[in-house]
Amino acid sequence: MATKFRPGSIDDFCARRGFCRSTFYNHLSTMPRVTKIGKRVIILEEDEAAWAERRRAREDALEAA
Repeated sequence: MATKFRPGSIDDFCARRGFCRSTFYNHLSTMPRVTKIGKRVIILEEDEAAWAERRRAREDALEAA
């Protein structure tokens, strides 16, 4: 049975990016900002985009060094 992911959920983010939920929490300080709405914890599209941009900038800086 396939798991259904909610758009914006941490599980959805992890599935798109190819890592597990425990990796997300183990590296929480470097992950996108999360937003709580009631009992739900979601990642807004703009927070994920900012995270991806920071990763690209960090990789570019490492290649330039």
